[in-house]
Amino acid sequence: MNSEIDLTIPETHDRIVEIVTASLESEGIDYETERWLDDKSRVDVFYDEIVLEIKSSVGVVNHDKLARYEAHPEVAEVVLVMPEPHASRVETGDYRTLTIPREKFTVTF
Repeated sequence: MNSEIDLTIPETHDRIVEIVTASLESEGIDYETERWLDDKSRVDVFYDEIVLEIKSSVGVVNHDKLARYEAHPEVAEVVLVMPEPHASRVETGDYRTLTIPREKFTVTF
């Protein structure tokens, strides 16, 4: 008998960071977490001049903060990463958005 635990409500920031960093590690990509670009700008995940801004299922997109990241000389691109249902509910502007499928948050025993 399989029982399922739904971990989708809410998808936590830390869990999304774990999924993203595990994926980067599996590809052999070096990254940094909680990297300070300057005194005001700490990014969630940084690799190859790309900032990954992680949003949980209850996270709000702060466009001013993203613009500050984008203006930094070490940053080539800002990418939003959020769970599948949340991506359809928030304004992402022109930023590339990566979604984490709901299945990634569900554990089946």
